[in-house]
Amino acid sequence: MDREYYVRGERKTVEEIDNVVAVKAPSARDARATAASLGTVTDGRDVGVPDDTMEAFERARWVFVEPSADTTSRMSEAAPMPDTEDVGKLVRRPNGRFGIVTRRLNVQLSESLSAEEAEQVLAEHHLELRARLRFAPNLFVVETAAHPDALAASVDLSADERFTLAEPSLVEHVPQRFTPTDPRFAEQWQWRNTGQAGGTAGADVSAEEAWDQTRGAGIRVAVIDNGFNANHEDLQAAVLPTSGFFQNNDTFVQGTAGMPGSNHGTFCAGMVGARHSNGVGGCGAAPESELMLIACLGDQVGTQTTLAQAVAYAANPAMEVPGADPNTGADILVSSLGPNGADWDLTETLRLAIEFAAANGRGGRGLAIFWAASNGNNVNILQDEVVSHADVIAVVRSTRFDLEDNAARGPEVELIAPGVAVVSTNTNGYGPSTGTSFAAPCAAGCAALALSMNPALTRDELRQIMRDTAEKIGGVAYDANGHNDDYGFGRVNALLAVQAAAASVSVVQGRDIALVRQTPGWASIPVAFSNGDGSWRITNGGAPNFIPDWAHQPGVRVVQGDFNGNGSTDIALVRQTPGWASIPVAFAQGDGSWSITNGAAPNFIPDWAHQPGVRVVPGDFNGNGLTDIALVRQTPGWGSIPVAFAQGDGSWSITNGAAPNFIPDWAHQPGVRLIAGDFNGNGLTDIALVRQTPGWGSIPVAFAQGTVRGRSPMVRRRTSFRTGRISRVCG
Repeated sequence: MDREYYVRGERKTVEEIDNVVAVKAPSARDARATAASLGTVTDGRDVGVPDDTMEAFERARWVFVEPSADTTSRMSEAAPMPDTEDVGKLVRRPNGRFGIVTRRLNVQLSESLSAEEAEQVLAEHHLELRARLRFAPNLFVVETAAHPDALAASVDLSADERFTLAEPSLVEHVPQRFTPTDPRFAEQWQWRNTGQAGGTAGADVSAEEAWDQTRGAGIRVAVIDNGFNANHEDLQAAVLPTSGFFQNNDTFVQGTAGMPGSNHGTFCAGMVGARHSNGVGGCGAAPESELMLIACLGDQVGTQTTLAQAVAYAANPAMEVPGADPNTGADILVSSLGPNGADWDLTETLRLAIEFAAANGRGGRGLAIFWAASNGNNVNILQDEVVSHADVIAVVRSTRFDLEDNAARGPEVELIAPGVAVVSTNTNGYGPSTGTSFAAPCAAGCAALALSMNPALTRDELRQIMRDTAEKIGGVAYDANGHNDDYGFGRVNALLAVQAAAASVSVVQGRDIALVRQTPGWASIPVAFSNGDGSWRITNGGAPNFIPDWAHQPGVRVVQGDFNGNGSTDIALVRQTPGWASIPVAFAQGDGSWSITNGAAPNFIPDWAHQPGVRVVPGDFNGNGLTDIALVRQTPGWGSIPVAFAQGDGSWSITNGAAPNFIPDWAHQPGVRLIAGDFNGNGLTDIALVRQTPGWGSIPVAFAQGTVRGRSPMVRRRTSFRTGRISRVCG
């Protein structure tokens, strides 16, 4: 029987398996007896549940039964089921993956409702509050007492405009992304490949050379997996006290006492941060980094809600531990969980957590999120909505010959890193293993090295460095953007990334090049003026307040443009964390000196710029020749596009023009990219959305409607947006 529910506002269907009920027993010993009291025990394999999924469900104490008449009646009435931990219905998604639907779901209510009003709405719908998820406003885990299951509740609640989200929290099998290998290699070729075992010399990430400059000290890397041996001799010294695990897949326990073990997670952790020069084993990519180990879904069965909580906790421990210091969150996150074969739906709850972490981690500078793409020959990466998310860096695996090896492919593959017969820590010591699971922490560890050279880097800046410094391997063609569907932007190179990060004070380019330092220490902006013949004239003009007081604040983005229309490139600072109500600008004076202003930007900075998923888009939105700044939100919650119009003197005129459909319906979809340009030739900057995951056949555009083109700072310019979709694109 087909059933409906809603995710991200889209109607989805699943097949409910007739006459099968899933029962979770309080203990493994009583599992079959508990199930037998509710009907006739049956084998899920008989209805197509794969062996590995069935075995995982059994480990998690789920047993399937053909329900008795009393059990069927109780479930339809949402009545309690005696002597069980939980009950649900077995469903099959269109992609063939099985899940269990209980009465638990995640709901989000309108941001306009107070906490008290939100709880009143929950009570009105007979929704029992189980947890409050702090990484998004008015987001709750609930159980319905008025519906037979979460699918029915999703349909019912989606009709209430006060609910912006009502999605079932499906219990599913979330396996580890690795393929074991038998051959044992004593040497970690991934760090330095000399051609051992017939490999290609130099087909490594150049870690040894990078270690001459840094070993990652001071960088915290969160590793999310099913479990870890946190007391491993090569890991114990690296493990942070903020490590922890989710007990029964919902209650977070901080610390490693009682943490579930896992060979897979231990291997991943070692790839990042196994210690060096301690007389045992090998070492990780960043052997002086710190490890924040987060164990969840210990039996590989659970919901994406738990995974979402783990992601949010990595960015800000206060999401699970009230009163925890947000500044103790991770600097980089890596996970290698997910099904092989790539078909993996992204729930709205996990999407919100990813975007919360990406935007708000590291005090607003953003958290770089690395995730292992699926193993499998030529699997379409776009079928995996998690790793295809715009804020996730998808990593595939390479061999000791610098060749890709049986992993997902497509436009969202970002990096390739060693992951075949690599050597790392395991539960019992050390050994080799194979999988994208191990390529992802390899890449994350190399990113930790780079970040340690300039901790002020934003997530996007670090991500760009990893792309720009990746080596084009494989003897294949890369497109004009430097991308190949099998190799991404290339194989990670730690040395080049470290060198780029060391030189990565923000570079602002017109025809000349300026340096903006976003860590304390400077009070000026150096400029290299091009002489047109390959030589340069260097200045270092003072920039009081702009550099020493403002540029290094958390969440500050550097935006270049001509903000007064004199033809010179100026530099603005937009803060995307709370604390400011203005936009500072350093106006170039043409001789290497700067004029500094700090014009008020009411609402724009204090209310809008720091919201989750907001992207800064510079452009001329009213055609007057000055650079303006727009905010496009790629998470639900807005129906408009705020713009700060430059007035030519450092002051700003703020508008918030409606963008129907564009923001509330389209911009937040998975895989959507923003492209700014003049799409109708009227001289105004428009904003287009290009979706790089399946689901659309058109390109939405927000056309700027600005009409005033004068440059007088006394003229108030107003711009709204007209939205439309380009249905046919031919090339």
